[in-house]
Amino acid sequence: MAYLPSGGAVMGTEYHVQLKEYGTYEEDTFYGRIKRFGDITVEIYQGPNQGNNLSIKYKDEESKQIGSPDYVYIHRKRCA
Repeated sequence: MAYLPSGGAVMGTEYHVQLKEYGTYEEDTFYGRIKRFGDITVEIYQGPNQGNNLSIKYKDEESKQIGSPDYVYIHRKRCA
C-alpha cells in the first residue's frame, strides 16, 4: 500500500495504491481515510458533508454505508 499526496491541505487529495498479484494494482482517489483489513476496506470520507460518511467494502462487492447517518465519523491519529 502506498499513500501519495497531491496538492495542498485545502485542495489536495491522496491516492491510495495497492499492488496486487501479477503486477496489477488498485487505485483509490479518496478525500478521507482508508483502512484495509484483509478483504475488508473501511472508508471515512473527510470532505465537506452532513454525516453518513462511514462505509465498508467487502472483496468483490460495492461499498455500502454503515453507522448512523446522523453522525460525522472522523479519523484520529494516536498520540505517542
